[in-house]
Amino acid sequence: IFGAHPGHFWLVYLIESSYWLSYKFYRMVVAKPMCEIFYYFDFCWVMNFLMFAFFALNVLLTAGGAQVLSPSVRRELFLCAYGIGVGPVFMACITLPFVAFIFHDVNTMANLVSHLLPSMLMYVVKYQPESMQQSYPSLFHLEYVKENAEIPFFGTGGGSSIARNATLVYMGWFIPYTIWMCVIGMKLPSKYNYDTVFHSLWRGGPCEIIGKKIWHRSVELSRQQSQTNQFEIRDFIFYMMGHMIVCITVGIMCIAQLCHSGGQTAHFTCLVLAVAICAKRGANRYTYYTTSMYGNMIRKHIHKSANTMIEKEKSVTKKHK
Repeated sequence: IFGAHPGHFWLVYLIESSYWLSYKFYRMVVAKPMCEIFYYFDFCWVMNFLMFAFFALNVLLTAGGAQVLSPSVRRELFLCAYGIGVGPVFMACITLPFVAFIFHDVNTMANLVSHLLPSMLMYVVKYQPESMQQSYPSLFHLEYVKENAEIPFFGTGGGSSIARNATLVYMGWFIPYTIWMCVIGMKLPSKYNYDTVFHSLWRGGPCEIIGKKIWHRSVELSRQQSQTNQFEIRDFIFYMMGHMIVCITVGIMCIAQLCHSGGQTAHFTCLVLAVAICAKRGANRYTYYTTSMYGNMIRKHIHKSANTMIEKEKSVTKKHK
């Protein structure tokens, strides 16, 4: 559909997202040993919910042909969506090891859909708007992305642009999330048995490495914090500062700018590269399943069978004696 019928790809995005996001929500609620529902407060998930809501509401509100949002407002929303969907969210698709084509794994497929499809959708909206308007003329009014339409990456004089709008959206999530985590979120795993993305990522190696290299904290204390989920606020602030720097400088200023300034060819090439990386991760995992993991299981079974046969032979020998 992405290649042959791009005008319908937004439907694929809505259907895939509605299924995988809701199913992953259920899996997070019933997750053990800790509930993972607050994972959905993390940046990529919040951005996916906002993008999903925008397209879903656009369909519902304009189904009768009325333009509820003015062209200028829709242009501002597009600049936000493009900068985030092709920036930090797409960057996570390329860099995070748990985003892969593993078709039997619900969590991994949900990660793949939420990180890869937004950039694909923005590609269609930006470079093939005519196909969307021809297929659904009453739903989409994309004059702000048609040929010769000015889409600035860096605005002049404080005007709207992809970089400005995306950075504002990021900070709109960053500030309240940081406050919420400092006031409530840091206590959730140890007191209420609710996990957060920060706690899941910080346990073990990151806590020990940063604690030793940056804070000069003993490895024993860091391990104790990982076991009890009682991390220091400075650990979280350090994590969030790194998150912000990477998302803005690499995600928005590098990847999103490359896909925008390089045109359709650059954006498509980045999509092909991302798909190849995710496919390679999936292939590595399936190779592990079919060789190392199953090989170990077979060896254990053979060893157990051999031990059973030896015990039987010993028992038979004792009876004859």
